Amino acid sequence: SSVSFTLTRCPALMRVPLASPKGGPSWLLWAYCFGCCLEAPAGRLTDLDASLRKKGGSEAQVLTELTSFDDKSNPRLSCSEGMAHARQLVDRKFGDMQLKPLGSRDFRFVVPGTKDKECPDGITNLIAAVEGSDEMLKDEYLLLVSHLDGPTNQGPSRDQGLLETDNSYDNAGSVAALLSMAQYFKDNPTKRSIIFFISDGEEGINNVAVSDAWKQAFCNSPAYWGNTKGCYNYPIGFTAWAKNPTLDLKKVKLVFAMDPLGSPGIEGHDFVAALGAETTPGLQQLIEEGFQGSPTHPLFINRLYVPTSYSDADALTKNFSPLCGSSEPVTCLNGIPAVWFAQTAFGKYHGGVDGQFLLPPMESGQIPLIKVPKELATFALDMRKNFNDEALQKVAESLRNVVKTVGNKDDLSYLVYDPKVYDGVKEANVQCGDPPMPTCGFSLQDVINNKKAFDYLQAALGNTYKLDTQVGSAVKLLCMALSFQLGSIIKAYEGKSENPREVIPKEFAQTMPGLIAVVAMALDFYVEEPGRLPYYGTYE
Repeated sequence: SSVSFTLTRCPALMRVPLASPKGGPSWLLWAYCFGCCLEAPAGRLTDLDASLRKKGGSEAQVLTELTSFDDKSNPRLSCSEGMAHARQLVDRKFGDMQLKPLGSRDFRFVVPGTKDKECPDGITNLIAAVEGSDEMLKDEYLLLVSHLDGPTNQGPSRDQGLLETDNSYDNAGSVAALLSMAQYFKDNPTKRSIIFFISDGEEGINNVAVSDAWKQAFCNSPAYWGNTKGCYNYPIGFTAWAKNPTLDLKKVKLVFAMDPLGSPGIEGHDFVAALGAETTPGLQQLIEEGFQGSPTHPLFINRLYVPTSYSDADALTKNFSPLCGSSEPVTCLNGIPAVWFAQTAFGKYHGGVDGQFLLPPMESGQIPLIKVPKELATFALDMRKNFNDEALQKVAESLRNVVKTVGNKDDLSYLVYDPKVYDGVKEANVQCGDPPMPTCGFSLQDVINNKKAFDYLQAALGNTYKLDTQVGSAVKLLCMALSFQLGSIIKAYEGKSENPREVIPKEFAQTMPGLIAVVAMALDFYVEEPGRLPYYGTYE
């Protein structure tokens, strides 16, 4: 996932008053306006099978390889020598696994106009596939995507440069998980074919290791697909492929974006946010089936709770231009069903950069029942030694189970992306007075999902040992209060519709729907573990 906390990323902030027109807290506006990706007992941790360890290496082994170069930390900025080294490593692993190349040249897909003296390897994706085992279904694809490039350090230590940052969490861990799944499904193919997509340039133009003149020239070129009002961050590599794909996009039935992975969220109660399922009827139920019995728990979060964030999957969903056929009546592909999987370790993410937005509401009392002393806040650099290998192995196993479930389904024709879902939320917010962040138009299913998420966090916070107890107790009380309020809304609409996606309860807006994302992300700033530094004053 990508964050660029420059005014060009969220220019609306320059025009917004400190309180919303409806009197809502200003901190929530800021929380919505930063770019981010994103929360019961933990299940049994099982080892990867022996063949996977032998052929592809464990996730931890691969992660170590990706995050080092010449015995130094390798942050892998696009166009850097370290990025070229990591890409060559992945390219070689794809070849060793004898995967099918799906790039424009072998496994590689170079973004047009990006390969030159300043960027010798170009902004270059790697794309491979495992063919499905079913003669009828192997022409349908699941697409798994993780970005290999990393950001510059933007946290409290930004003035110190990259330091020893190697971007293990964002996003080498997800790449390591994807490679382990590639080996597994090469040995154990599903009925459908699976694409393994390693993207470049996801962190955006501000995180490319080139001159400002190069960046500006790119933004003025036909290869630029970002906001036309300036030179903006967006997922460069995957978007370029989505505009000029190397296979028929109608064959891609489902996209899983993994970014970032490798954090339990709450120690001993691993969870992963699943964003975007609300756009496709039946998708959440399918994902829930895949997670059954897995060591990591999914929390279903509406993608619009973090509307200014972005992921690779956006190029095929909310930013997708419909493809229409010539048949009568005309049929259009309006987008491809997608889920963005993300785990929360925002005390490490980009060096703790989101603390400038997440910590003030935790400290000021603007969140009901929560007021945390400033001295409790910590951050950590995104480094290999600060990474949670066990959490990565758990979530990799869990997502492997999901891919296996989906890949072996006899029929996925019912999964149809519906752009009207987000259009409806946008229209509802206009009618609500056009608040600066979406609060209206969400469905009863979103109410149900938020209640389940708060219930999970409440249970986990009552049984964890790595989170500051003062913070854990306060957030637990908040979860209890919101769960009760959401439960009352659910009860009020009982029996009014068989499909909770079709019910739009106006009362939901009063609970600040996106608060679940804010709380889940803020927790990591209060984790107690080695490698943490005081958030305030460390590098001042």
